Amino acid sequence: MASICIGQTRNFDFRKKDHHQSKYSLPLPNGALLIMKGDLQENWEHRIAKSTIPMKQHINLTFRLISKL
Repeated sequence: MASICIGQTRNFDFRKKDHHQSKYSLPLPNGALLIMKGDLQENWEHRIAKSTIPMKQHINLTFRLISKL
């Protein structure tokens, strides 16, 4: 999976599915490309978190490879 971020910097959060205390946050500035591979999709939850602070526009384009079983 690949994500391209356009607009205001937002935090991309990760947490381990079986151990929610294991958390990481990665700021994604305008033009950032994030590539997720390996066990990241399978073992980690991810999101761009909501904010209580008013923010400028942000668009995240996500590209996934979907294979038929």
